[in-house]
Amino acid sequence: MTQPQRAAAIAVSIEDLYRRRTPRSAELYERACRSLPGGNSRQAAYWAPYPITIERGRGPRLTDVDGNEYLDLLYNYTAMVHGYAYPPIVAAVDVARGTGWAANNPSMVELAELMVDRVASIDRIRFTNSGSEAALLALTVAREITGRYKVLMARGGYHGSLQEFESGTLGKPGPATFLADYGDLASFEAVLTEHGEEIAAVFVEPVQGAGGIVRGTPEFLNGLRAAAHRAGALFVLDEVITFRLATGGIQAELGVDPDLTMFGKIIGGGFPVGAVGGKLDLMDVFEPARMRALHSGTYNA
Repeated sequence: MTQPQRAAAIAVSIEDLYRRRTPRSAELYERACRSLPGGNSRQAAYWAPYPITIERGRGPRLTDVDGNEYLDLLYNYTAMVHGYAYPPIVAAVDVARGTGWAANNPSMVELAELMVDRVASIDRIRFTNSGSEAALLALTVAREITGRYKVLMARGGYHGSLQEFESGTLGKPGPATFLADYGDLASFEAVLTEHGEEIAAVFVEPVQGAGGIVRGTPEFLNGLRAAAHRAGALFVLDEVITFRLATGGIQAELGVDPDLTMFGKIIGGGFPVGAVGGKLDLMDVFEPARMRALHSGTYNA
């Protein structure tokens, strides 16, 4: 048997074992396909021949509907760093008080205070429901402040599911999106020199995720901030994933001072959340008495 034939045989045997272990997941996936396009609502959670369906989680382990137990090394892309059903979080959730009222609540204020205290670059913070919505909110601020429309991001970068950023993730410039190469300051500077008057903000991850785990250097990130400012654009740091790497975010470790910072995942303790924090003069666009940008949402608080 040749090496390719051997590899093919192993793949077949692995898939056969998977199918025998997960019949209820297969059944539920078939049901899902009849009501959900592609049988899912999150592309990252699909794999062939069908994804497992999880029934419960506790600590670092997940159990699927067939009773199989898994050691979870993904933790929902770092959102669940406490593990599943972490007792202090379970104890803090009191749905008997009601949920989703259209008003402020003490927990929102306390989390905002904690974030502003921990992250040196932010004076004020505003909450959303996800990292994708945080990207949208940061772009809203940038467009209002600069009067410009377009964005510059790294090729293969990931800032959520907004169309402007999805084109960059796929590596294809869009009508509102310019691309440069991560880690290559000259590449970004060239775009800013040619198109700076059109660009509202430069969005970048301090550690590139979806495009490969590439750590940005202080020289690259601070150089990019300076280049953005020379062009009259804002510098937005996406810490949705990387905020877990240091108490004040990896920006504190790298010595980076962004205009706006995106947050999500870990700050929700396992619940859907996103946020944008920034300098007072930028976040002031949401002040009710002189509101320049509208930001509302059923579950933002």
